[in-house]
Amino acid sequence: MPHFESHAGNGVRTRAFHADLFGWSFSPMVGGEEIGCHLIDGRHIGGPMTVVVDDCDARNDSTLRNDEVEALPQQDEPGIARCAYVEIGDGNVLGTITPEGNA
Repeated sequence: MPHFESHAGNGVRTRAFHADLFGWSFSPMVGGEEIGCHLIDGRHIGGPMTVVVDDCDARNDSTLRNDEVEALPQQDEPGIARCAYVEIGDGNVLGTITPEGNA
C-alpha cells in the first residue's frame, strides 16, 4: 500500500497494530522525512479506512483478539463482498473486505 492516513494519539501502538495485523512497515513519505508525515501523531478526529484482504473473517477475528471493538459484524453484501468493521482507537474504524468470488 503506497499511502494511507491514520490519525493516532499513540503512534507507536498504531504502527505496531498495523504491522502485526497486515505485516506492514512504515517509512517516511519522500520529502516528509523531517516532519514525520507517514503517520500522524496527536489528537485528531479519525475516520474509516477499508482494506481489501484475502479472508475477511480471519482478519477480523485477528483484529478482535487485539482487544479492538467491533463496529459492524462480519456480513455479506450480496453481489459485492464480505466485510467487517472494527473500531481501532482514536476515532479510527478499520474495515476489511473480501470481494465476492475471492473468498
